[in-house]
Amino acid sequence: MPYNIVKKHLKFNFSPGVNILDALWGMVVHCTDDPGATGQNEFNYFNGRDRHASAHTFIDDTSITEVLTVEPTHVDRAWHAGNTANNHYIGVEMCMPKSHNQVFFKKVWNLTVWYFSYKFITILRTAKVEGPVYVNRLPIIKGNLMSHHEVSLLWKESTHIDPDAYFAEYGKTVNDFRNAVQLEIKLLLKLKS
Repeated sequence: MPYNIVKKHLKFNFSPGVNILDALWGMVVHCTDDPGATGQNEFNYFNGRDRHASAHTFIDDTSITEVLTVEPTHVDRAWHAGNTANNHYIGVEMCMPKSHNQVFFKKVWNLTVWYFSYKFITILRTAKVEGPVYVNRLPIIKGNLMSHHEVSLLWKESTHIDPDAYFAEYGKTVNDFRNAVQLEIKLLLKLKS
């Protein structure tokens, strides 16, 4: 099922004019540290002034908000997980509910799984460069779909451990997320043929 992607471009908190498309290795899944904030709230925050951080996309329970360019011809450089990840990965933030809410989480999970799958099919499957931690663009593996925590452990340019606790609260893991994205990719590719 295709979803609408709302496109709003930040004025601050990215590297203007830098296109990382030809250097893409994959995508990083994050969660916001702002329970109850929507994608629009996150856009407003990062567009308000220099925060020295950003992401490409924010996903809440009702919307996918792309705040930086993520297109087959151009991918802006966001500031989401340290220099290495910023240069080679698309960063996506999952919004969190104000308090435990299984329905909210399931909606965010489903939208995020679809978004990752869609971007892997439309952008990453045809990327030109191979990352150092994997061989193929597909299938989905730890090297081309990483959590912020995995990025922090690998390159030690950040200390964040998201979205581990967010996923665990709802009985999920990053491996569950990777598996869900892989299944969705298979479904989307089947629908295209």
